[in-house]
Amino acid sequence: SWLLQQGYMATGYVRSSEPARQLPNARFLTAGNIASLAAQLRARIQQSIEQSELPPRGRAVLLALSIGDKRQLADWWQDLARLGIVHLLVISGLHIGLVALFGAAFGKGLARLVILIRSACNALGFRSPSLELHWLAPVCGVLAAAAYSLLAGFSLPTQRALIAVAVVVTAKLCFRRIQPFVCLVWALALIALLQPLAALSAGFWLSFTAVAVLITWFSPWQSSDSWWPKKRSVSAQLALLVIMSVPLVLFMGRLSWLAPLVNLIAVPWVSLVTV
Repeated sequence: SWLLQQGYMATGYVRSSEPARQLPNARFLTAGNIASLAAQLRARIQQSIEQSELPPRGRAVLLALSIGDKRQLADWWQDLARLGIVHLLVISGLHIGLVALFGAAFGKGLARLVILIRSACNALGFRSPSLELHWLAPVCGVLAAAAYSLLAGFSLPTQRALIAVAVVVTAKLCFRRIQPFVCLVWALALIALLQPLAALSAGFWLSFTAVAVLITWFSPWQSSDSWWPKKRSVSAQLALLVIMSVPLVLFMGRLSWLAPLVNLIAVPWVSLVTV
């Protein structure tokens, strides 16, 4: 099941001791060559991090959040599970969404810079063509998310998040206001079509259940209490703990009661500082 999810169609073994030799690289731009370039870049990043003067846990966290290499977190994994922060050190929808937001912010700043340069040219008497740049921010966002997904090895969680980002970007480009639940259904349908074997993984059900809980919890309804937004953010952790307890026990076999308290600090710190 795991091999099929990861795209392996067959397994084999070496029957002779003849040394393996590398085939000459093809000169054509193919999907295999692009994947090879991404693998080479990931190997260089891994080598640079491993040769750095960071402490072992620092190197382990950087490897996990940059190229999706979780092997050095093995000795620390049980502690992370007890604290309920495993999801923060595995590249998932949260990280892909953050990178997409940063890419969109970069594209928005770039569009403003182009508009500023065009205004300056017009003020100096130079005629510059008018450009529609509303597409720049969402396109930069989805390109940043795709680059980060490729860097992370294009695992199933990153593919799910990238499809969801593409749904939002498509709605933006079409000037459509898309409701969160509609976006969730579109992402679920597209992932089921493009990656049907993703339904075999526990992460598929856990991620969509968690997102559905958060969308429901943060559904737009008003309260006269000025502290309500902060209270709702805190209570969302408790809602996740209560509602997600059943699928977590079914799929993972454990449940962390410390997760709501720890995540209140860990989520903003890891997301906005570490990532």
